[in-house]
Amino acid sequence: MILKNLKRFIPIRYVLGLLLMVMINVFLFFGTYYITCSYEKKAMEQLTSNVEKQCSMLADQVSLNGISAYNMTNISGDRGSNLDYMEKLANDIGGRVLIVDSNFQIVSDTYNTNNGQFYVTGDLIQAFMGEDTGYSYVGDDYVQVISCVYNQESGDICALVLAQASVKRIRDIPQSLEDERGALVGGFVWISLVLTMILGLWFGM
Repeated sequence: MILKNLKRFIPIRYVLGLLLMVMINVFLFFGTYYITCSYEKKAMEQLTSNVEKQCSMLADQVSLNGISAYNMTNISGDRGSNLDYMEKLANDIGGRVLIVDSNFQIVSDTYNTNNGQFYVTGDLIQAFMGEDTGYSYVGDDYVQVISCVYNQESGDICALVLAQASVKRIRDIPQSLEDERGALVGGFVWISLVLTMILGLWFGM
C-alpha cells in the first residue's frame, strides 16, 4: 500500500534519474580519488629516486674533492666549480642543497642563510649511524633525501648531503584533477537530466 502511494507521488523516471546521478557522482569521486592517489604516489617515487641519484653523485664528488672544497664558511679559490654544481642541482630540484659535517655543522647551504650553524635532527643522527632514512617531508612543499659522504681513507661517514626538492608541482596536479572532477560532475548532471526525461517519456508510453 505504501509503495503504491509512493509510486503515485514519485514517478519512477525521477527515481531512476536520481539513482543514476548518485551512481555517477560516487563513481567520479572514487575514480578521481584513486587516480589522484596513484599519480601522487608514482610521481613521488620518481622524484625521490631521481633526487637520490643526484644527491648520491654529489656525495661521491664531496668524498673525492674533500669537504673543504664545498665549505661556504671559508673563502677558498678552488671551490667555485664545485659550488656551481651544487647550485645547479638545487635549481634542478627546485629546492635546496646542504652539506653537514660530522659535527652537525652546516658547511654549505645553497640558500646561503645557515652556513656555519648547527643542524641536528633525528634523520641526521640515524644517517650518521649508517641507517637508511629514506625520504622525509620538510614542511608542506619539500621532500628531503640524505646521502652519506665517506672518508676515502677510513671509510667512515664524514658528512651528509641533504637535498630538499620541491613537491609543489606534484601537489598541484591532484588539485587540477579535483577541479576537472567538478566540471565532469556538472556535465554528467546535465546528461542525467536528459536521460531522466528520456526515461520518463519511455515509461510514459
